[in-house]
Amino acid sequence: MEDVDPEANLAGGISQLLPPSGPELSSALEHKKRNRIRLSCTHCRQKKLKCNRQLPCDQCEKRDIAADCQIIPYESQTHQRPDPSAPAKRFGHPPSSAPHPAASRAKPQVKDSAFQARLKHLEHLVHVLKSQRREPLEDASDELPPDIVRSSAKAGLSADDKRYVDATNWESILDDITVLTRDLKTDGDISDPGDHVDIPATQGPNLLVGGFPHLSIAALVAALPPRALVDRLVARFFEAKEPAWAGFHVPTFMRNYKDFWDNNPLDATYTWIALLFAMCAHGALYFDMAGQDLPGNFGSASMAFDEYKYRTAQCLALSDPSKPGNYKVQTMLLYFGTEYLRHHDFILGTSTLLAMTVRLAVHMGMHRDPKHYPDMPPYEGEIRRRVWAIVREIDALVSFQFGVPSNIHPSWYDTEAPRNLHDEDFDEDTRELPPSRPETERTVSLPSILRGRLIEAFSAVIAITTAAAAGKPVSYAEVMRVDRQLEDVRSKLPPTFRYRPFSQSLVDPVEVIMNRYWLDLLYHKSRIVLHRKYMCVARREPRYEHSRRACIGAATQTLRHQCDIHSEMQLDGRLAKDRWFLNSMSVHGFLLADMILCLELAYLKAKDKACDASDVALKAFANDTTPDILSKQQLVDILRNSRLIWQTTRKQYRESNRAFRILSDMLAMSAGSDAGSSPESTSSSERADSNAAPALYFGADAGET
Repeated sequence: MEDVDPEANLAGGISQLLPPSGPELSSALEHKKRNRIRLSCTHCRQKKLKCNRQLPCDQCEKRDIAADCQIIPYESQTHQRPDPSAPAKRFGHPPSSAPHPAASRAKPQVKDSAFQARLKHLEHLVHVLKSQRREPLEDASDELPPDIVRSSAKAGLSADDKRYVDATNWESILDDITVLTRDLKTDGDISDPGDHVDIPATQGPNLLVGGFPHLSIAALVAALPPRALVDRLVARFFEAKEPAWAGFHVPTFMRNYKDFWDNNPLDATYTWIALLFAMCAHGALYFDMAGQDLPGNFGSASMAFDEYKYRTAQCLALSDPSKPGNYKVQTMLLYFGTEYLRHHDFILGTSTLLAMTVRLAVHMGMHRDPKHYPDMPPYEGEIRRRVWAIVREIDALVSFQFGVPSNIHPSWYDTEAPRNLHDEDFDEDTRELPPSRPETERTVSLPSILRGRLIEAFSAVIAITTAAAAGKPVSYAEVMRVDRQLEDVRSKLPPTFRYRPFSQSLVDPVEVIMNRYWLDLLYHKSRIVLHRKYMCVARREPRYEHSRRACIGAATQTLRHQCDIHSEMQLDGRLAKDRWFLNSMSVHGFLLADMILCLELAYLKAKDKACDASDVALKAFANDTTPDILSKQQLVDILRNSRLIWQTTRKQYRESNRAFRILSDMLAMSAGSDAGSSPESTSSSERADSNAAPALYFGADAGET
């Protein structure tokens, strides 16, 4: 079989999406926005009620607000949130035919009495919420048993007593650090009272919180941006090579895409329109994260992303997201990605979206291997294997991040890994799939195959930690067996995907380098989670010393990766246009590593009989003679530089701000004024260097065994 270059394959498919020159874009620019007449009253439009279009209307009369009922025929020409009932409003028109994004946000005028009524309603809600506010939780740290070296955080509700957090979550490690250190607080005031960071509020996913009116296919097709822009955005989606793109057979998708535009677009399904909007949203997000506007002077990528994400949710709601269908799981995955990649902070609603996607895949039978369906074409079976591999990977990692059990238990699926094939190796007419290509040959599926093996080992790690948290005995021999499984998977990675730093990957494609970092970060995260329980016990029982060294070594290497990635995301770095790589999942992994080293630093403080160590810690470790893996100063240096990296995004992301403040307090207690006594005491030189790559001290594979 003739070798095929995957880069050439992808380029050949995407080249069909790119307009050859300016005329098509120019024609698209000539579109004028149509200001549709409004027939419903203001109240019905706001509440999404069915209006009989009388004055006053029946809905306003029913609610005794007939005096406030009015119909404003035309919407304001300034930029507002997309009207869900007005499909003609679309992004992608140039400044010549649409108002500038920064234009005034004037809204239709309504009577003062309507404003007063809404104000009174809001005041009532405030009083209700105030009456429901809980009293502050008491500090229970003094009630912990004295044998803290054997205690570990148990699964349960977090500090706010509302959100479940598994024992493997980074926040549970913070509880252990608090036990060892008197002065480290974990509530919202762990720094100076005047240290206020204004972080934008986040809302839930559109699919879960939005109320969508029923729209026809014609209305939604009309809401699509011009084809010239759709071509560019879809091309950008495939060029990014994020994990979800492997769930598509590009030649088949391109045929369907061409048929949609060339034939009658009104014959499309809601799911297909949702898929196009989702791809456009991802493309706009990548332009936005790279600090670029939409190509062809089509305007703000950020505002376009918001509309396309909203339209994706609208189409999915109209198609019934629980109902199986062609491209349905892929579209749900992409929509989940729009909600997930946009924020570094985790949003609880995204976990629910993922659970819906997993359940949809199970309803479609993707958890059973296609060999159980004799009538299923080989093409469809292979695509289902690809999609299931992505679903399983995302579910395992996101569930761990949110501190909840996975939606997929290893015992109830038997779907095999996809074959290592190029898209050109098979199509819809294939009667028998060719054998897998060797893993020295890079294909679309190879990264997913390799990650799947690590995910299998990671799932075994989670099974051990979950059993331990539930009080079920797990032998240390089983821990070491899973540790050997992790090492075996890592040792069998093909040379192309074995970890090498950016400095040794000068001629490699960015997506290959990113896959190397993904694999290595997942490996080190797995080792931290597996050995974290025994890290504390090892100071009293030497037979667990391997776990302590493995845990600290994995955390150190993870923070080395944080430094490398931060450096390459600067304006002149190789990831400057691919900043979506640093998502909330990566942030969670770096936080986990930070907490491990903070925990080790807290132990060293107790061992040195520091004045701010707790009495329990001083009693437990006063006679500890365990050799140090990293010195106190080395730990401080690593955590100080990690703190500088968190500082660059602390004003945008709550998790970054929380990590920055915790590390600031830990460093202030451990190193005094050298590390800064508060988050705001950072010197001007540190602020100037925070955007550059810090000169980290890691030593020679510190802690690795």
